Amino acid sequence: MQLEMSTQIMPLINPGLYWGVLASIYEDIDEEHTDDFKAAVCEYGEETINEILCELNLSAKIFATKFMSPREYNFSDDWLEFEMEIDDVITDRLKAISRKDDFFVFAAANWGSYDGFISFMPYKKEKFIAAINDVKSADFSRAVGMYIAYLAYEEVDLVEHRRDFVDSVAEKVAQNGWDAMTDEI
Repeated sequence: MQLEMSTQIMPLINPGLYWGVLASIYEDIDEEHTDDFKAAVCEYGEETINEILCELNLSAKIFATKFMSPREYNFSDDWLEFEMEIDDVITDRLKAISRKDDFFVFAAANWGSYDGFISFMPYKKEKFIAAINDVKSADFSRAVGMYIAYLAYEEVDLVEHRRDFVDSVAEKVAQNGWDAMTDEI
């Protein structure tokens, strides 16, 4: 089954160029290489997310990654959108996780509504169950992303993966001389 997914829904890495760790690297990029830089973020973002999915022993893979930016940076940072291929085992796991209260505590803490913000995520048990029973809905994709993020936070060293992601992008910049500092030397 193929889903539309993003790092906004499944926040395993932060590709943000405004508030994210990559911002300090991006601010030194030569203007003519900004598209190259964003392509590298997509390449290494996809690689890193696929490594995490593999480490979680999930039959899932992402591809066709695109770099996206908000119209204004007031409320959001950049994100990656991608296609995700999953198998029926994940659907079965969604049903199993829907019986675990600690998942919904995690979901409410990470995707829940609060004063001044209304969440579109199915973070409440009844909404989550409705979402996983309708595989054609956008909420199904959101439920899958929430489940994978939950697993990753519980079972994977995300700090290490995120560090490797940033380091890979920084190495690509250095190898290709995309930063403005290189031009000045």
